[in-house]
Amino acid sequence: MNHLTPETVEELRDTDAITDETERLRTGMSIFKGAGLNEDVDIENDIQKCEKKQSIILEEKKNLTGEALENYKRGQRAEYVFRHAIQDFGWLADKVNMIIASQFDDYFRGIDSIAQIPVGKEGLEHIGFAMDFATSVEDIGKKLRQTFDSIDNGYTPTVKYFDSKHTGKKVDFRVPRIVIGAGSETLERLINYSKEILNKSGIAESCREAISNDVFQFVLFGEIIAQLGTFVNRLKSVVEQAKKTHRPDIEKRAYESLDIHEKAMQTVMKFAQDKKIDMSMIQKHIRGDSFAVKMAPALVALSHTSIDFK
Repeated sequence: MNHLTPETVEELRDTDAITDETERLRTGMSIFKGAGLNEDVDIENDIQKCEKKQSIILEEKKNLTGEALENYKRGQRAEYVFRHAIQDFGWLADKVNMIIASQFDDYFRGIDSIAQIPVGKEGLEHIGFAMDFATSVEDIGKKLRQTFDSIDNGYTPTVKYFDSKHTGKKVDFRVPRIVIGAGSETLERLINYSKEILNKSGIAESCREAISNDVFQFVLFGEIIAQLGTFVNRLKSVVEQAKKTHRPDIEKRAYESLDIHEKAMQTVMKFAQDKKIDMSMIQKHIRGDSFAVKMAPALVALSHTSIDFK
């Protein structure tokens, strides 16, 4: 790395530390062996599949240079801050537990983390986030199309390997999948926070306050609400079309998926109400984030495509 500047070397070390933490906290697939939820041979096949995928990813990472390397570092550090901001700094609600998805769910199902949120005295509401801080409209369009492909056949995206101290192990756990994007101006701010969070000596109080009050939380609410609202309306259309075309299998799945998404929407709206966040505040800050502004047309365009059952 002699050709790299000292600043770049430091950034790469920070990125490696973030990657190490992510892998250490991931939901492990091997703990599901013998649990009676999946066939052990199926689990072993998934583990081997992920090992091959990871080898490809690591090889690609070695070859990153220039802008591609910068985008990789920015994405890793922004996602790291995003996860900690939700869990430790109350961006959505208090006592949110961010569970890092298994390699299988990350690599093959597009779910990086699951936000586990206590609701009431005993209930738990779960929202699945695909935490890819993409910097291109094409990337977020691709991820949203994947979600529409599932919804249009009545499916809710599923987490194959889920484990939590609150619920224990679950397989094929259904959660709404939310894609989050941020503009370059937001990414730069989040990246600056990552150095403080990585500081083993403790985060400065001024930075703690800055993260807790960062305006991106308003954008976050806006992106989640916009997507959930679009998905709810789409699922209602799927139910109606399934009735008309006599597809009871899809109708049943879509009803179940609709219930999951509506409950998630109710939960998020309750969080916004508790934080005294209204739609005018959300809209104001969304207009200030270049990426969030570009997400809306992608959602609108996809919501107007035809529903074609497979």
